[in-house]
Amino acid sequence: MQPMPPLEGAVHPPRVDPPTFVERHPRAWALMWIAMWFASAAVSLLKLERDGFSWVVALTAVFAASNLGYWIARLERPDPGVNGA
Repeated sequence: MQPMPPLEGAVHPPRVDPPTFVERHPRAWALMWIAMWFASAAVSLLKLERDGFSWVVALTAVFAASNLGYWIARLERPDPGVNGA
């Protein structure tokens, strides 16, 4: 029976991937992301205006959603160390 060869150098170093576009250009990616949402909103608004869009209803919905988000963000978060969670 052959003795087991030494393990030094037998393991390959971890693979290092090259940085992605998002990692290389975070500001450009953020601008593209925001532009996509604005373009989507513009197309939706154009379709809604054709079908009888009401700015009052839309602004009320935006205000209610932002208010809800504000209050959800203020909620107390549970301590992750409690009860072994």
